[in-house]
Amino acid sequence: MICLFFCCQIGLSQPKQSPLSGTIRENPIDGMSYIWISSGSFKMGCLSDDYSCDSDEFPRHEVRLTQGYWMGLTEVSVKSYVKFTQATQRTLPEPPPFNKNWQRIDHPIVRVKWLSAEAFCRWAGGRLPTESEWEYAARADKTTNKFPWGDEVTHEHANYRGVGWQDAWLYTSPGASFRANSWGLHEMSGNVWEWLSDWYSESYYKVSPIEDPRGPHQGIEKVVRGGSWFTTSRVLRISDRFKVIPNSYSHDVGFRCVCDELPEELIPTG
Repeated sequence: MICLFFCCQIGLSQPKQSPLSGTIRENPIDGMSYIWISSGSFKMGCLSDDYSCDSDEFPRHEVRLTQGYWMGLTEVSVKSYVKFTQATQRTLPEPPPFNKNWQRIDHPIVRVKWLSAEAFCRWAGGRLPTESEWEYAARADKTTNKFPWGDEVTHEHANYRGVGWQDAWLYTSPGASFRANSWGLHEMSGNVWEWLSDWYSESYYKVSPIEDPRGPHQGIEKVVRGGSWFTTSRVLRISDRFKVIPNSYSHDVGFRCVCDELPEELIPTG
């Protein structure tokens, strides 16, 4: 009896096991698919052989993310954002000319201010990614890649200014139109810029902590990453940083969410 009680007590005290890397689950709140990104370390910032970098991409520095997280496989879609507005009695943003009446529901939502993006992620049970979480996921252990897929870029890889190859869209493309990176994430570069949680500082990398950096405590602009359908290929580089005033919106800025926990039901595979 003593052994049985003692063993049960040990079992109850064991920490919850993390999902396996690459596990995919559906968030029942927003209807989006998320993939588990395990904790780990990486080098953040400009590569030594990348001569396109701006001053805010230096110095390259070690980052350790001590907790794993669920990240949206794609940017938040119009369909999911409509669900959010209906559940919270919010209004949709004014649609852009290329998506009249928000008819293309599988395209990413755009013209969303930072506070609205943050509110969506909170409603979905999550948050906006930190800048380090975003770059870690975009790199996907490919530590020497300039882009999520390698060192060269064409319209076969991403949706950016112009059309050709796989890129048939002058403006936004549906989620998962392009091949995912090696961790299963689509459109980490191109399609739309993605709002992040961090305030922007040009010199933040000089003072960034090694563990779980979350950006400056205050600022004027928020970080966006990834480039868009409107930008040139140069800013599709993983280390490229840009900033936007949080109370503004644009035809080419959207977002994706991360969640610390999700229900355990897996997406049906059959």
